Amino acid sequence: MGMDVYSESGIVCEIDDVLPIFESFTETQVKNAVDRLTKKHDKNWPTNKDDLKNVSTNKELYDWFVSGVVIDEESEEGFDCYHMGQIWDQIMSATKSKLPPAQFNYWTSSRLSDYEVPIETPCIVFHEHGLFVTKMSAKGKKLAAALGKEEITSSTWTALSY
Repeated sequence: MGMDVYSESGIVCEIDDVLPIFESFTETQVKNAVDRLTKKHDKNWPTNKDDLKNVSTNKELYDWFVSGVVIDEESEEGFDCYHMGQIWDQIMSATKSKLPPAQFNYWTSSRLSDYEVPIETPCIVFHEHGLFVTKMSAKGKKLAAALGKEEITSSTWTALSY
């Protein structure tokens, strides 16, 4: 059996880099997110549904969100990329955030993923489609502003399928 090798690219941010996005949420957006997360909570999510009862501020929502970033040394992925993505999607939908699609990733080897991405660090990856022309587009500037950064860069990595 062979292995497919292909490259991917996107805006790679460590989890802490998304705090400014949460800080921009209004009280109403936080309430909407908590209501949706409570209603849609999946038993497989790496977060505690009961802890949502104590969430009323954007910082508390962020803290609840990052409580799901559990590093599992036994797992090949390191943390639950799939379910963290589901939680992110619910928050973004409930707050009506106009950010580009995102996914979560956890790279375990620079040799396999190239040297532009953080290793053994939970990351969120924003799809770069529409964020760059030859320079940062209006959407890219909006993401940079949401992340509290002057500019963002696109990263490329190698992915292997087994």
